[in-house]
Amino acid sequence: MNQTAYNFEQFYKRWIISFSVVNLVAVLIGIFEPISSWWPFVAMLFFGFFIFKIPKYKPNYPLRVGYANLITTFRLLLVLVALVFHPYFDAIILGLVFLANILLDGVDGYIARKTGQSSMVGEVLDMETDAYFVFTISWLHVVEHQLSVWLLLPGSLRYIYALLVIRPGKEILPKRVRASIAVFFFFALLIPFFTEDMAFIWLTYLAGASIVISFVISLLGRLIRT
Repeated sequence: MNQTAYNFEQFYKRWIISFSVVNLVAVLIGIFEPISSWWPFVAMLFFGFFIFKIPKYKPNYPLRVGYANLITTFRLLLVLVALVFHPYFDAIILGLVFLANILLDGVDGYIARKTGQSSMVGEVLDMETDAYFVFTISWLHVVEHQLSVWLLLPGSLRYIYALLVIRPGKEILPKRVRASIAVFFFFALLIPFFTEDMAFIWLTYLAGASIVISFVISLLGRLIRT
């Protein structure tokens, strides 16, 4: 590992641990009172700091952060705007905004590969944007659609995982399986925005349970190998 990659890894560890603590505290506070107005703005500061640091670790990117990361940043802004203004949007509008976010998820990776800008920095930004996207939707379903508070568990798993597992390691479940579960959860989270039929909303809970099971398998596998 070269020095730049090592420096980024150390920066990312500090960043994700701090961000995880903030988000988990927001969840705990929010269980007892309406969503805190400071939460999305703190997220903006964290992500803004991350994006500000990109030129340091990838100095040759065009437009300072690269084309693909601009798309990822736009996806992140969609999530933050929806979170800040969700009281003024109809459920269907929110669902369409989040659907656009999911559809754009594959575009940034495609652009990165086509322009030769694939990197750990971009992968991390994309992954953390996805995690915050899931976290935000899970929270909105609990406070707006009165779904079970249990949904916050799969929605927060990225940040729980970040605090429990610091060192990287090989996953037990194949990447294709983990990706399929994640995509299932992504789309299942959209269901409550478009229907209140519990026959369909149960798919959201099923997808959440799948994420939790995947998390437990991954965590146990790392503990066993450690």
